Amino acid sequence: IEVGDNFDFELGNLVIESHVVGFTVDGVIVETDVIARKLLEYGGALLEAKYQGREVPLNTIQIEAGVGAEFIQNSTTGAKESSIFAPTTLFRISINKRFEFRLVNTLEHHKADLLSPNESRGWHIDDLEMGTKIQLYDRPNGKTQLAVMQHVAMPTGLSQTKAWGSITKLLVSHELKKGFSIGYNLGYDFQQSAGQLVTYSVALSIPINTVIGSYVETYGDFWFAQKPIVNLDAGFTFALKETMQLDYSFGIGLTQLMNYQAIGFSMRLPH
Repeated sequence: IEVGDNFDFELGNLVIESHVVGFTVDGVIVETDVIARKLLEYGGALLEAKYQGREVPLNTIQIEAGVGAEFIQNSTTGAKESSIFAPTTLFRISINKRFEFRLVNTLEHHKADLLSPNESRGWHIDDLEMGTKIQLYDRPNGKTQLAVMQHVAMPTGLSQTKAWGSITKLLVSHELKKGFSIGYNLGYDFQQSAGQLVTYSVALSIPINTVIGSYVETYGDFWFAQKPIVNLDAGFTFALKETMQLDYSFGIGLTQLMNYQAIGFSMRLPH
């Protein structure tokens, strides 16, 4: 054992993260950060923001469902649009320690003053998304996780253009002291009928206690010939039990007139 070494040990349902800072005649002096491991591992819709690089545990299905409403007004034309998601559901199925299968489906009500050809009005089911998430880097007791996520949007919804699309993201997260963490991602979205975008987000996770967590995030998208979109949101997570969690989030637009609110529920099941 040397000064600076890191190690974890369990105490009940907590994991004590420690690092060596010195020695005495009687033994080793350590500093510890108590991490509510159960809260961090059994996440919900906000788990992507909290620990973007972490995979679903082996032999587990994670179901994340949420309902929300979003309102946007075009700052140039004044045209308004609103969407209600009830619900959006994400299924994450672990295949092995580094690979998970993902399936996304959304029931949505969309209303807009001006509709583009690829948009649908009223209640409809969005295009089905199918994809994977692959863990690229996650050493034992390491502070950094790196993963890549790839989704394919299949033209199964009511869009008149019946266009295919893809979503690709590089996900990075870093564990900080005392349960804090920071996560960020950079992505590329492409749809045959709507074009392409570069997406990004940076999120700071802030623990409140062993049951309640919080986060604040900036996110948006841009393309070279377009005005960049910058948004800000925040949220809270509430651990109901080891395998169930509630979450609440809200957001505003910084470069556009936008606001949204959403609530979610997640659970993990063995498979």
